[in-house]
Amino acid sequence: MKKLFVLAAALFVCGLAGSANAADMPTKAPVYKAPPVVAPYNWTGFYLGVNGGYGWGTTSGNILPTFFAGNYDINGGLFGGQIGYNYQFPASHFVLGIEADWDWADIKGSQNIGPPAPPGTTDSLKVKDLGTVRGRIGYAWDRFLVYGTGGWAWSSSVSAFCSGCVVQNDSHSLNGYVLGAGVEYGFTPNLSAKIEYLYTHLEPVDFFRNAGCTVNCSLGANVNMIRVGLNWRFTGFPY
Repeated sequence: MKKLFVLAAALFVCGLAGSANAADMPTKAPVYKAPPVVAPYNWTGFYLGVNGGYGWGTTSGNILPTFFAGNYDINGGLFGGQIGYNYQFPASHFVLGIEADWDWADIKGSQNIGPPAPPGTTDSLKVKDLGTVRGRIGYAWDRFLVYGTGGWAWSSSVSAFCSGCVVQNDSHSLNGYVLGAGVEYGFTPNLSAKIEYLYTHLEPVDFFRNAGCTVNCSLGANVNMIRVGLNWRFTGFPY
């Protein structure tokens, strides 16, 4: 019995010593995983898009003495598409690009012509489409891009109409320039949305030459545009 008591006591003492040693061992620190690396947004790539908006402005040029009483307001909607390319310099905020667009337009206006024209005589002008080829220079804060833009503008069909006149209508293509600015935001590496303001000057050309109008017969247009659009870029860094 005495031997059993001594053996049990010895086992008890050994157990206490083992517990004490285990308590003195350092606790293993938890391992934390680093967050996934997200590539910075990159604006480089070709893109296609659609746009729509509103245009307003005035006719310009010299007064047509027989048919038109003077310049007047024009306004209306427009809708179309664009194609372009952006290049963002490596490790830089600066973005250069080029964009071409074409919009169907219904930008028009009219006015009554007073005496000596017959009562109810009116003249009108309509810009039926607008196209531009523009350079773009921008500054990007990751997904947010601010840019200025400018270049060549044209319309393939600007129509002048005079109700009650001997020669009632004439139509010409016009050329000019465009200036503007905008902001664009990238929702995904490929999809972005923009809003922009453009000022377009279409240089006056001679109208109604077939009616024998040889002086002061030029008509043009100055058009302000606010447009919103969506672009789909074909390259970009994945998340």
